[in-house]
Amino acid sequence: MSEPSSNLARPLTSAEVVLLCDELRAVLAAGVPLHLGLRHAGELSANLQSAVDRLVHHLEQGRSLPEALEAEEHILPPVLRAIVVAGVCSEQTQDLLEELARTSEQLQQMRQSMIRGLVYPAVVVLLTLVLASFVFPMIAGALAAIYETTPLPNFLNIELRLAQFLRDYGQMLAFSVLILFVVYWIFSQRSRNELSGWAFVAWIPGTGQVLRDSRLARSIHLLSLLVRYRVPLPQALRSVAATVDSHALHDDILRAANQIERGEELSRQRGSRIPEFLWWMLTTGLRESRLEATLRDAANYYRRRAIQRAEWLSKVVPLTVVTFVAGGFTLAYGLFVMIPISDVLHFLLEMQP
Repeated sequence: MSEPSSNLARPLTSAEVVLLCDELRAVLAAGVPLHLGLRHAGELSANLQSAVDRLVHHLEQGRSLPEALEAEEHILPPVLRAIVVAGVCSEQTQDLLEELARTSEQLQQMRQSMIRGLVYPAVVVLLTLVLASFVFPMIAGALAAIYETTPLPNFLNIELRLAQFLRDYGQMLAFSVLILFVVYWIFSQRSRNELSGWAFVAWIPGTGQVLRDSRLARSIHLLSLLVRYRVPLPQALRSVAATVDSHALHDDILRAANQIERGEELSRQRGSRIPEFLWWMLTTGLRESRLEATLRDAANYYRRRAIQRAEWLSKVVPLTVVTFVAGGFTLAYGLFVMIPISDVLHFLLEMQP
């Protein structure tokens, strides 16, 4: 059997990862060979079906599921690979996949809530762009024609140059802004590899903290599950480190795993990317022999904070965008259109005998 082509493959979305987790859980629960169960999976999207076909190919070549997932690391999120590896070690793959599906679905709902809040501002921005691309240059062209054929006082020379600039370059500037945004969005979509799939809204100010909190909640939740299923803590920390996007945080988690493995007391270095609250919860749980409970509480804390911030952004960002874009356009219309027209009319009235 020839290997399915992966040249045009794109990373799986959060919704597709949830479906893949469900398919893997169903096959594992049925007890049938993975390659046979996945080959007869239900109706899937074209991208997910392509990913499943490649996994089946690797499994039929005699590779284990972790090895098959590793071979497709360019389309599968690191958290899925770490979950499967940890599940194989703890013999709890089904439960871990179920938890991953539930967590990713919650994050997907939070992201969709923010996107829905951006629909109206997007319409306002689009209308503003259309007006700026066509109406402004047209009016500016008419004003420039009047200014160029009518003797003007010195104070209108600035308005003449502005009108000429808008007439000649207005559309080009508006379309340049649109093209830059589209290019940025395409590259952010192509380069994403995180499970939550936030690349579409990652450009919004304040979303970075929501992203960090949601990723922390996901990683801590995974760590609490691994601890629950008796995976050795150093190994659990290394599995979690494989799921994080920050190289600095990855190194800090590995450093903590090495300290525990050597029997040393945990010490947080200056500038560590592990939050102080999380570090305190980790050390407290170890000291009081209730690590799973403290990690679960920490995961819930970061998840609630991410949800609260996402809800706040979904309310504040649309209002801010509408205020600044619509208000800015109204101000620009008054300054660059209405005032020059008023000046021209007053000047023409003064020229009448």
